[in-house]
Amino acid sequence: MYKGTTFTSHYTVPPVGLSGGLALSWKDNVKLEVLFSSPNFFVSYIYGAPNKEDRPMFWESMKALGLGRTEPWLLTGDFNDLLDNSEKVGGPLRWEGSFLAFQNFVSENGLWDLQFSGNSLSWRGTRYSLFIQSRLDRAMANIDWMEMFPAARSEYLRFEGSDHRPLVTHFDKHLKKKKGLLRYDRRLSEKPEIRELVETTWKTSDTDSVLTKINQVRCKLIEWAKIQAARAKEHISSHQVLLEQALSDSNPNQDRIEELKLILNMTYAEAEAFWRQRSRIQWLNGGDRNSSFFHAVTRGRRACNIFSIIEDEAGIAHYEEDQIMMWKYLGLPKHFRRKKGDIFASIVDQIQMLTKAIKAAKEWQESLPIRKHVSASTKDLQVRNTQPQVPTTVSLLYSDAAWNGSTSVGGLAWVCTDFAGKEMFKGTDAGQYVALALVAEALAMKEGLMKAASAGLKDIICYSDSKCLIDTITRNKSVIALRGILHDISVLRSSFNSISFKFISRVCNDRADRLAKNALFQFGNNLSEIDNNV
Repeated sequence: MYKGTTFTSHYTVPPVGLSGGLALSWKDNVKLEVLFSSPNFFVSYIYGAPNKEDRPMFWESMKALGLGRTEPWLLTGDFNDLLDNSEKVGGPLRWEGSFLAFQNFVSENGLWDLQFSGNSLSWRGTRYSLFIQSRLDRAMANIDWMEMFPAARSEYLRFEGSDHRPLVTHFDKHLKKKKGLLRYDRRLSEKPEIRELVETTWKTSDTDSVLTKINQVRCKLIEWAKIQAARAKEHISSHQVLLEQALSDSNPNQDRIEELKLILNMTYAEAEAFWRQRSRIQWLNGGDRNSSFFHAVTRGRRACNIFSIIEDEAGIAHYEEDQIMMWKYLGLPKHFRRKKGDIFASIVDQIQMLTKAIKAAKEWQESLPIRKHVSASTKDLQVRNTQPQVPTTVSLLYSDAAWNGSTSVGGLAWVCTDFAGKEMFKGTDAGQYVALALVAEALAMKEGLMKAASAGLKDIICYSDSKCLIDTITRNKSVIALRGILHDISVLRSSFNSISFKFISRVCNDRADRLAKNALFQFGNNLSEIDNNV
């Protein structure tokens, strides 16, 4: 294309299939150095809606943009919105419901904040004579982009003539690749040629030292593995084409199809064993195959081992690799120097941690349904299947939800009884646009608590078969999709003299479970009738 022109230097990024790709050309008198290149990815430069009334519509439009997007995606700029009140200093607290539109957008698109340095309160200003600082500027990305740039980070700079701090995103694709260790590959045990390769390499010279021979064997194994990997990839591709042709044939040869399937299954099994070992996942036999999850686990562990930034004693951030290495080896020992008393305290901490883990395991075990053994007496079984003892003045609230992921509809249910198990009230509801099953569980508990507060109940125990929800409430965990609902539950707590949240098994929560499933079924039928009438 540039033949006969003055553009004599070129740099290209190959396309993916028939799309993408980039060609850069320059003249001899231009001094240009390509620092790094990468495959294609999407970048969205955000300027969020400044008026709060327009923000829900803005995030809905962004949600539509990201719908179904599986490619790497980076978003950076002035979002003009917050995830919660912790990202704001000064002025009155915002209503929790005002964060939901942004929270839902982040949750449904699988976005995460990049690691950052500097002061994240990127905006400063005065509203109604109150000085306010907020984190309006940020950089976020999905998992695919973070896997492409595992050491990426963002940096908040100083204020320079604006009420916003400049925000810089560093990709850090240029980090040096460290020389890895040669680890045993389980696939080699089934290759008879490996024994011959090792034996031949070892006997090459009788005068070499043992370390030299080991290094020679290592190099040969690496060379052999690279050749085999290329052959395996070509082998899979060619047999996939042959299998497609055999399956598409108008007169299929079943024996040939089975033969090709067997060859491919053997090749897949080798790849599966390799990624099982590299991802350190030992339960692959439970049904999960060689999928992108195991590749992500391996890349994620590698990313966790990377230092992209380190701060010295004065709080000054260092980004360059040589500076990081200097402080890693010179600065850290000073901070982690221990005395005998510190070592003893560490042992005590570990014992306390172990004790808590045992206690939590016992509580979880007690919540499981009791398995009846033939050798157990009837009296023992009756004792084991009874509910935990509670004060006679306490009411018991059971809540559950059934969720349909394809329609984002949740069936909600709650049942309230007295201490003897006599039903006091029950109810059901259904919610549309419920993003997660966990959200449906939280909505069911919230509705049940609202009814209990309206009934004038003062002492209550809330039971749910969602262990994740109970842990989130009791341990004050932060879940973006639940923040508004958890805030409402926290407000409802003040309506009771005493309230606690406990996990129970689904067997013990069968009444609420049946009601929730029935509510979901009835709501689905109503939607179908409306669609038919329209």
